[in-house]
Amino acid sequence: MDEFATALGLLFQVTDDILDIIGDASIIGKTTGKDKQAHKSTFVSLNGLEETKKMAKKLCLQAKAALNKLPKPAPLLQDLVDFILKREK
Repeated sequence: MDEFATALGLLFQVTDDILDIIGDASIIGKTTGKDKQAHKSTFVSLNGLEETKKMAKKLCLQAKAALNKLPKPAPLLQDLVDFILKREK
């Protein structure tokens, strides 16, 4: 579960950084571009948008691989990983 939680937390932050760049403010419910205006170090500012998108997909796979190590299937957690990767808000 520790591996899963680490990958899931990073996935959430990575997608949040992506949404700050390409998200629609009316959908995500907050102003976009605030990180750049504040000169914050984000995954996107450090690695670029395309590399950060690749990182998100890799973290998704890592989280799912960690779940596959559990003694019982965890379909709701698998769905949560997909939701975070594809989230728009």
